[in-house]
Amino acid sequence: KKSKNTPLMTFHISILKRDDNEIVVIEMDSNKVNCINQGLIKDFGDCMDLLEDENTEYYGKPIVLLSSSKKAFSTGLDIQKIFSSKEDFIEIIENFQLLGRRLAVLPVPTFAGIENNCIAGGLCLALCCDFRVAWNRVDRDYFFGITEVNMGVPLPYQTLRVIQARLGINTQYIILNGKWFSIKKDHDFLLESHILTTIDNNSSNQEEFRQVVFDQAFNLAAPKVRAFGKMKKQILKEFMLDDDCSVSKEMLDISFSKEVFDHAVKTVMRNKSKIKSTKVKSKL
Repeated sequence: KKSKNTPLMTFHISILKRDDNEIVVIEMDSNKVNCINQGLIKDFGDCMDLLEDENTEYYGKPIVLLSSSKKAFSTGLDIQKIFSSKEDFIEIIENFQLLGRRLAVLPVPTFAGIENNCIAGGLCLALCCDFRVAWNRVDRDYFFGITEVNMGVPLPYQTLRVIQARLGINTQYIILNGKWFSIKKDHDFLLESHILTTIDNNSSNQEEFRQVVFDQAFNLAAPKVRAFGKMKKQILKEFMLDDDCSVSKEMLDISFSKEVFDHAVKTVMRNKSKIKSTKVKSKL
């Protein structure tokens, strides 16, 4: 049973109850592919405010993050909008990595339920969750990948630390290759590398898959949550993610120099031209 749904522009947050236990379900509903822009970051930040506030009904419960999009969990940063200026670009990168860090250090179990493409910043967002559960759907293939290197864009420091915490020794290979991994062809690698923690090969529809994710979340509900949170904090100390901190603007300025930004803009514009050319040819 679900409690009253709370809409936050591009997010819906609700409580799912089973017996004496409760979990929080958050569903992204931003745009067709949940591109990450300032609007999505703001609304997700409002969700985080509820999750971090001890006085709300959402506090201290396992969390499941889902997407309402039929095409993607998220395809990452909205490249149509973020390259208007270097200052705007740095601002959205800074806000996104701070948001991801807030999600990563929540002292409760967090789950990403993935049903479609999870690329670039979308996969970075999923990796901020403790568990990534994906549906190997029978109707089509879909892909995972951290592809920023293909645009010439370095990942910001806090985001890298979160990814290292999740992927360990696999971090370098996955980030520096910029490769897309298929849930069907790369099924075993996705598990071995810890990009995914579970792949559901049995569900025949979305409802069945989501029940699989909910079952995992309920399995770590009270009274296990407190012990989980304490151990999680100790583990994250190694990656300097245990204490509150603000991201250094100087570090962002160094990572995203004018040369890096200009190169990224040229790469994006070149890729957009290729896409337009392909579309025109297909119409002909």
